[in-house]
Amino acid sequence: MSLIHNYRHSLPSISQLAAFESVGRLKSFTRAATELNVAQPNISRHLKSLEEEFGCQLIERSPHSVELTLDGQQLYGAVVAGLGQIANVIQSIKRGSRKSVSIACSQEVSYLWLLQRNEDLQAHLGNDTLIRILIAEYQYHDSMDDEQVDIRILWREPSEFGRYVIPIQSEEVFITCSPEFYQTHSSKLDTNDISDLLDLPHLQITKRYVNWMTWPSFYGNYGVRYETPVEGAVYSNYIYLLDAAAGGKGLALGWTGQIEKYIEQKRLLILNQFRASTKRSICVVINPDSYYEPAVQSAVEFFKSSAGSFV
Repeated sequence: MSLIHNYRHSLPSISQLAAFESVGRLKSFTRAATELNVAQPNISRHLKSLEEEFGCQLIERSPHSVELTLDGQQLYGAVVAGLGQIANVIQSIKRGSRKSVSIACSQEVSYLWLLQRNEDLQAHLGNDTLIRILIAEYQYHDSMDDEQVDIRILWREPSEFGRYVIPIQSEEVFITCSPEFYQTHSSKLDTNDISDLLDLPHLQITKRYVNWMTWPSFYGNYGVRYETPVEGAVYSNYIYLLDAAAGGKGLALGWTGQIEKYIEQKRLLILNQFRASTKRSICVVINPDSYYEPAVQSAVEFFKSSAGSFV
């Protein structure tokens, strides 16, 4: 007799197991019926059938609570593991058949970091793999549907590094400006005393970028207190700010690996005497449910191999 034949006769139905899992998790027959979109008597019938089949009580019922017995807890753990594994395999098969990778990142990371690597990434994955880029602000990444996102590109602290959080670019910050701005203010910019720069226009940004260095923290690395300067335009987006800096509007903070295009086009240059490093890194954050998918693994390998400093 085959193993499948034995399973078919020894295991309860999926409907019974789903009803039991839902009741065990929600601690309510009513909520379980609502979740599974069935009538409550159906839930009760499934649970009664399981208890009769196993010859033991699985659920302790009272007017105000529903609790698992010891036997119920043992079965619940097995059911959750089994159904979870089935769901993961099904999701993997669905995604594998699509041959796609979904990457979530901010607009700034998409334009300044990912766009510069997109053509090479596509070549690495193969032209038959679809790359889907999902744009979202940092504070909304955690609320995004895991079924839609395979990889997130985020700034993370070393304490968060691990199997699913892989650092690919250490944070190094510097001051940048246009060649024209440098020529106009070279007498002040050719200095090793950062406080000499305080009265120059500093380009500001209005929105808060999670974990990004700011002018006060940058100056603080040199023991200098930064106060709002007399001059300096304010922008709502870091890309707009960089374009303004390239247009000669003032000083901007730049990040290693994110202003390659501006440097190559000679629209920006770097004041190499002033740099600040942190322990943070831009990281590939992998959805655990997608971890073993070949296309995702291939994308992670690409990001790791292309990591490193540009300037």
